[in-house]
Amino acid sequence: MKPLLKNISFLIILSFGLKAQIYNYGAEYMFFYTQPNARSEAMGKGNSAFTGSPFMSINNPASSFFLKGLNAELTHIDFNYPRFTSTCIYNAYGAGANLGKYGAFSFNYLHFVFGIPVELPEGEALDIKLPVGHAEREALGITLQRGPFPPLPFTNIYMMNYSYGLLENLAFGVNINFFEDANTEIYSKGWLLDAGFMKKFAISSPTGQHNLFLALSFSNLTNTMLEDEWRGQWYLPSVIQIGSVYEFEPKLRAFDFNIFKVLLSAEYYDLLNSSNYTQIRLGTELTILEMLKLRGGWYSENLNDYRDKSTYDIEKINEFTFGFGFDINAAKVMKAEFPLTVMLGYTSFQSPLFYTKQENRLNSPLYSIGLNYGL
Repeated sequence: MKPLLKNISFLIILSFGLKAQIYNYGAEYMFFYTQPNARSEAMGKGNSAFTGSPFMSINNPASSFFLKGLNAELTHIDFNYPRFTSTCIYNAYGAGANLGKYGAFSFNYLHFVFGIPVELPEGEALDIKLPVGHAEREALGITLQRGPFPPLPFTNIYMMNYSYGLLENLAFGVNINFFEDANTEIYSKGWLLDAGFMKKFAISSPTGQHNLFLALSFSNLTNTMLEDEWRGQWYLPSVIQIGSVYEFEPKLRAFDFNIFKVLLSAEYYDLLNSSNYTQIRLGTELTILEMLKLRGGWYSENLNDYRDKSTYDIEKINEFTFGFGFDINAAKVMKAEFPLTVMLGYTSFQSPLFYTKQENRLNSPLYSIGLNYGL
């Protein structure tokens, strides 16, 4: 145990040693604007101590160790981003399995496709309250960029994950990620390494079951730098996350279902290669009859502040989040003989602030569907 604690301490010290303003707003839509599934987004954007989904290994590689059976999940977002005149698309695909004594693994693929960007008159900032009709754009001197856009600009992240149990209910995991960014004829790519730990404390009492998850994760330990003709040298964000989740399920049953379960989460999120984007994330989830899930949360985020304050007046954002989910356990609901559970989730979030606090922000719907087949 002592060597393990020494290694964890070394990673923390090494990570904070990266702290420098070398990340300056690159591929932010993949890392900060949304979470990979409806549950995380609805619960204050928390994720590092969550389990039960292959997507959770994106932010903490150790999470996959606590998967049960075979798992798959899909997320779709119609990303209404005011800097573009057509909807951007975000899709995430994940699959994972727990192999018992051989550990667990997951594979995740994140895909973001841009809409058609706006081309502004020289020296003017974007006022997203402007109309976007063709005649109005011409009158205001705003035109669409013409490309070529076959295909539209996109960003992909491919993530291969493996986790293993070090001690009882203590897991360690790693991700090896490939990142690629294509903008017309400009192409950037690079490899990233993530690592994470997660510990579960399970306590049974006369009143019910208590579970506590503690998590520590490091994203982009390699502090990956990319280079292209347009941006020159630019870095991807390196992140440390410290999270916890508490679950309580009382011994109350009705119709062969547990009546309710309560989950509370808290998380600290910080960039190690930037002074911006530090977050505090809080979330809660109430599960009723093992089916209906009501979710809410709150987060506070320090935004990028390296730009001209006369044009940009955003330094911090505090927002509440909401959503819901519905699980269908075939064995219980339909009396089926196969252990399949279908998990549906929905939330909606506002487009990110970019220029000023007065921006007319748009809502983006987020849909998730997951499958679990118990072995």
